[in-house]
Amino acid sequence: MNILSVQSHVSVGHAGNASAVFPLQRMGINVWPVYTVLFSNSGASRKGSTVSAGWVEEILAGVDALGVMAQCNAILSGYLGEPDTAKVLANAVSSMKQQHPGLLYCCDPVMGDDGRVYVDEDL
Repeated sequence: MNILSVQSHVSVGHAGNASAVFPLQRMGINVWPVYTVLFSNSGASRKGSTVSAGWVEEILAGVDALGVMAQCNAILSGYLGEPDTAKVLANAVSSMKQQHPGLLYCCDPVMGDDGRVYVDEDL
Protein backbone atom coordinates (compact mmCIF):
# COMPACT_ATOMS: atom_id res chain seq x y z
CA MET A 1 0.00 0.00 0.00
CA ASN A 2 1.18 3.53 -0.83
CA ILE A 3 0.00 6.63 1.02
CA LEU A 4 0.68 10.24 0.07
CA SER A 5 0.81 12.14 3.38
CA VAL A 6 0.51 15.93 3.06
CA GLN A 7 1.02 17.41 6.52
CA SER A 8 3.20 19.43 8.86
CA HIS A 9 6.55 18.37 10.26
CA VAL A 10 8.10 19.15 13.65
CA SER A 11 11.69 18.42 14.66
CA VAL A 12 10.90 17.92 18.36
CA GLY A 13 7.73 16.10 19.29
CA HIS A 14 5.21 14.16 17.31
CA ALA A 15 2.73 15.97 15.11
CA GLY A 16 1.75 15.70 11.46
CA ASN A 17 4.14 13.66 9.36
CA ALA A 18 6.48 13.43 12.36
CA SER A 19 3.83 11.24 13.98
CA ALA A 20 2.26 9.55 10.94
CA VAL A 21 5.14 8.34 8.78
CA PHE A 22 6.99 5.99 11.13
CA PRO A 23 3.96 4.05 12.47
CA LEU A 24 2.61 3.61 8.94
CA GLN A 25 6.01 2.39 7.76
CA ARG A 26 6.15 -0.06 10.67
CA MET A 27 2.83 -1.43 9.41
CA GLY A 28 4.49 -2.12 6.04
CA ILE A 29 2.93 0.86 4.28
CA ASN A 30 5.01 2.91 1.87
CA VAL A 31 4.56 6.60 2.81
CA TRP A 32 5.36 9.54 0.57
CA PRO A 33 5.51 12.53 2.95
CA VAL A 34 5.00 16.04 1.63
CA TYR A 35 5.62 18.74 4.23
CA THR A 36 3.37 21.78 4.56
CA VAL A 37 5.29 23.44 7.41
CA LEU A 38 8.70 22.93 8.97
CA PHE A 39 8.60 23.81 12.66
CA SER A 40 10.94 23.21 15.57
CA ASN A 41 8.01 21.96 17.65
CA SER A 42 4.28 22.44 17.99
CA GLY A 43 2.89 25.15 20.24
CA ALA A 44 3.29 28.86 20.72
CA SER A 45 7.09 28.91 21.15
CA ARG A 46 7.82 27.19 17.84
CA LYS A 47 10.29 28.42 15.26
CA GLY A 48 10.17 27.79 11.53
CA SER A 49 7.75 28.56 8.77
CA THR A 50 5.17 27.29 6.36
CA VAL A 51 6.20 25.69 3.11
CA SER A 52 4.75 27.82 0.31
CA ALA A 53 1.83 26.42 -1.63
CA GLY A 54 4.00 26.75 -4.74
CA TRP A 55 6.64 24.46 -3.25
CA VAL A 56 4.00 21.94 -2.18
CA GLU A 57 2.61 22.02 -5.72
CA GLU A 58 6.12 21.55 -7.14
CA ILE A 59 6.83 18.57 -4.85
CA LEU A 60 3.52 16.96 -5.85
CA ALA A 61 4.34 17.56 -9.53
CA GLY A 62 7.75 15.95 -8.99
CA VAL A 63 6.18 12.88 -7.40
CA ASP A 64 3.68 12.72 -10.26
CA ALA A 65 6.51 12.99 -12.80
CA LEU A 66 8.00 9.80 -11.34
CA GLY A 67 4.90 7.97 -12.56
CA VAL A 68 4.06 6.57 -9.13
CA MET A 69 0.78 8.40 -8.48
CA ALA A 70 -1.10 5.61 -10.26
CA GLN A 71 0.17 3.32 -7.47
CA CYS A 72 -1.15 5.57 -4.69
CA ASN A 73 -3.89 3.94 -2.61
CA ALA A 74 -4.67 6.80 -0.22
CA ILE A 75 -4.03 10.44 0.56
CA LEU A 76 -3.76 11.62 4.15
CA SER A 77 -3.79 15.34 4.90
CA GLY A 78 -3.39 17.30 8.11
CA TYR A 79 -2.22 20.81 9.01
CA LEU A 80 -1.76 22.74 5.77
CA GLY A 81 -0.33 26.04 7.00
CA GLU A 82 -1.54 28.28 4.15
CA PRO A 83 -4.94 28.76 2.48
CA ASP A 84 -3.38 28.35 -0.97
CA THR A 85 -2.01 24.95 0.07
CA ALA A 86 -5.61 23.78 0.56
CA LYS A 87 -6.31 24.73 -3.06
CA VAL A 88 -3.23 22.86 -4.27
CA LEU A 89 -4.23 19.79 -2.26
CA ALA A 90 -7.86 19.95 -3.46
CA ASN A 91 -6.64 20.03 -7.07
CA ALA A 92 -4.29 17.10 -6.48
CA VAL A 93 -6.98 15.01 -4.76
CA SER A 94 -9.49 15.80 -7.52
CA SER A 95 -7.02 14.90 -10.26
CA MET A 96 -5.93 11.69 -8.58
CA LYS A 97 -9.53 10.62 -7.87
CA GLN A 98 -10.37 11.10 -11.56
CA GLN A 99 -7.50 8.76 -12.45
CA HIS A 100 -8.50 6.13 -9.83
CA PRO A 101 -11.95 6.66 -8.29
CA GLY A 102 -11.28 4.10 -5.53
CA LEU A 103 -8.56 6.30 -4.03
CA LEU A 104 -9.17 6.89 -0.32
CA TYR A 105 -8.82 10.45 0.97
CA CYS A 106 -8.51 10.94 4.75
CA CYS A 107 -8.58 14.54 5.99
CA ASP A 108 -7.55 15.44 9.52
CA PRO A 109 -8.87 19.02 9.63
CA VAL A 110 -6.26 20.43 11.99
CA MET A 111 -7.63 23.83 12.97
CA GLY A 112 -7.01 24.40 16.66
CA ASP A 113 -6.67 23.10 20.21
CA ASP A 114 -8.35 23.63 23.54
CA GLY A 115 -11.27 25.57 22.08
CA ARG A 116 -8.97 27.98 20.21
CA VAL A 117 -8.74 28.15 16.41
CA TYR A 118 -5.17 28.83 15.31
CA VAL A 119 -5.38 28.55 11.53
CA ASP A 120 -5.92 31.40 9.08
CA GLU A 121 -9.66 32.07 8.70
CA ASP A 122 -9.39 31.49 4.93
CA LEU A 123 -7.99 28.03 5.58
